Parts: sequence; C-alpha cells; structure tokens
Amino acid sequence: MQGFHLTFPSRSNRSASGAVFSCVIFCAVVVLPTLTKANTFGKDRREQQSVELEHNRSVGRIVNQNGFRGTAFLVKDECTVMTNYHVAFAAEENPETGVVKTYRFRGPRDPESVRLSRATFYIGRNGSGPLDFKVKVGASIVAVGTYAKNDARGRTGDFAIYRLDECVGRQFGFLEVKKTELDTLAAPVRGLKMISYGSSTSLKAGVAVEECWARDNGPAWGLVGVDCTFEGGGSGSPILEKQLNGQWLVVGIATSRENATTEILPAYNDNHRNVMVYASAWKDALEKAVAQGRNASPTSPERP
Repeated sequence: MQGFHLTFPSRSNRSASGAVFSCVIFCAVVVLPTLTKANTFGKDRREQQSVELEHNRSVGRIVNQNGFRGTAFLVKDECTVMTNYHVAFAAEENPETGVVKTYRFRGPRDPESVRLSRATFYIGRNGSGPLDFKVKVGASIVAVGTYAKNDARGRTGDFAIYRLDECVGRQFGFLEVKKTELDTLAAPVRGLKMISYGSSTSLKAGVAVEECWARDNGPAWGLVGVDCTFEGGGSGSPILEKQLNGQWLVVGIATSRENATTEILPAYNDNHRNVMVYASAWKDALEKAVAQGRNASPTSPERP
C-alpha cells in the first residue's frame, strides 16, 4: 500500500500551513505519574462511563512492542483499528525530560519497522486495571500517515491503521466516520465527544467520556483545536461529532497538546492548545486499507 500524502491549500485561520508547529505529543506512558499533566479548560468534564454503552464498547487500549500504550478504536469495519503514529512507533522515553522518541517507519524491509508494525489491542474492559480487558488480540499496521513531529503539515499524518488478527468488531462493534472534505470548513460546528483511556483514569472502572467543542483551525489544513481534556495515554482517542439526526460519527483523532500543566486552565487559549487530526486527513487511507483487507501493506510514506 502506498504511503498517504496530502497536498494542502494555503488558507488557514492560524499561521501558514508549512510553519513549524511547536507542541508536545501526548504519547502513552509506561509508568503512571503521581500528578498528571493535561490541558483541561474551565473544569474537568470527563466522566467514567460503562464500556458496554454504544460507542464506548468500540474503544480500547493499544500497546506497542516497546511497551508504550495509548487509546485505539475499532473503525469502519470489524477488523480495523486506529491510533496515532506516535503511539505505534514510540521508541524510548528520556527519563529527565519525559520526551518520547518516535521511530521513523522505513518500510517492510527495515527490521525495526517490521517489529514495531505489530501491536496488541485490548478491548472490553473488565475492571479497573490498566490492561484488565476481556479480549486482547494481535494487530498489524496496514497504513501509516506522513508523520513529522515538528512540521505542521506532517502533524496531520499522525495516524496508524491496523488490521486485527481476529475480527473482534463482531463482538464489540465499530465506529463510523463522517464524510469530510479538505475544501470545506475543517472545524466541526456541532458538539463533540471524546472517548479516552488517559493515565489519570487508568485505575478507574469504565472509560472516560467528555463532551467538548472545536475551537479553531490550523496551522495546517486538517488540524483542529479542541477543548477536550488531553493527557498521557489518551493519544489515539476517537473524537465524534453529533449529527443533526442525533447520530455520533468520528470526525477526528486526538493527537497533541501544547504546554501541558497540572492546573485547570480558566479557558481555552493558544498557549495551551489541544489538537485533533480531522478525518479529512486520513479517511482516504482508511477506506483504502479496509478495501484491501489483509492484502494491504504499508510502504515508507513520503515526508511533507
């Protein structure tokens, strides 16, 4: 399968699309911190809900070969899950800074790329343990984005699509994606909902669910600022938009936060910005991967 590459229009209500986008990726953590850094605005609106509820049951955890974990979700069909590129290829954490190095995917001939192309997906939470789930199943990457951490356009490629060894979506269902286009307004205007396994809720039963809103666009087309709470372990969380008919459809995947803090912030602002990758940036890659099924095989994607 060919690497997915986007060509962006120049318009944005922030900075130019090619500008460097300084932020902190909120990758999954191995050791739970005593005081979790997150960007929360106004008040913490998250609530723990049953994993048996519609939408919630299709969201789980994913753990890569290096032990880093994030959130992932069944999407589009019974055999496909998505998370962030930076979760799939998290390589090592600097013990002093907490910054996690992300390995660059180099294609099927690179041994380390092949190793990190495998992960374990956990679904159907049993209790309050971080990995206490009913089912765990192996997964192989079938598509990756054109991810580049320090480039705005490259940030829109922060996604990885897996094919499960066993199609557990038959048991847990899967989320549907809204049809989106790059030449339409990137920021959704209706209410959003994020379903997440963040680090501060890792020892609580159920899954964290929060209703929130889109706030701004840019600096590259396909990046949308949102006021959902982002914290470690929540990378790869699905963000859904409520449609006029009441249906909830996936419109984005949680990717990054800027200047995370342990304090609750008074309001959303550019200095503490949480960002999702809008579905317009990855829906074509998802549809192609689903159509190819087990024949899908990612190649090394072009860099922006």
